[in-house]
Amino acid sequence: MLAFLLSICDEKYHDKLEHLFYTYHDKMLQFARNRLRKYGRYDCLQDVEDIVQESFANILKYIHRINFDAEPAVLECYILKIVGNEVLKHLKLKNKCPQKYIEDIEEPIYDSSAEIDFERIETKEEYNAVLAELKAMDEKYSTPLLMQYCVDLSAQEIADVLGIPLKTVYTRLERGMSKVKQAMKVEDSDESSRK
Repeated sequence: MLAFLLSICDEKYHDKLEHLFYTYHDKMLQFARNRLRKYGRYDCLQDVEDIVQESFANILKYIHRINFDAEPAVLECYILKIVGNEVLKHLKLKNKCPQKYIEDIEEPIYDSSAEIDFERIETKEEYNAVLAELKAMDEKYSTPLLMQYCVDLSAQEIADVLGIPLKTVYTRLERGMSKVKQAMKVEDSDESSRK
């Protein structure tokens, strides 16, 4: 697959494409396989390969827009989001995935009291406070948060991708969420003291 991709890729992006391929190919295969199994597709080896190939075709199409200087966790989330979209497209085309699953992919892994109400992020200042907290946070906490909220991975999928126990994923999500909530409360108190 890499040889074909390189043959249709602009030469100035060969190194970047090779980097993406060698870094994320196996994770993309595993992620696509897990996503298909979630929808009851266990005989899906050829489908997984097709999905990853289509994902690389999309990556190649927009490779000039990818920020390769971004943190590895952010780049990985971006790549896995592309794979997730290809899985959904594949399932829609094959009529293997009922529409209700496509609309409601993930169930929250926390009770509602532990969730951050991201709908509350209305101003640029609030958004910047959350973003600054994620950047300042230890990567072991920010990566699972990005994977859950940006890529829509379940806790089990995060555990599989990161190669850590499921309980560790829950702990890191909870601690990371707590840090973000604190940042939002600080922002709330700043706003109320200005009034």
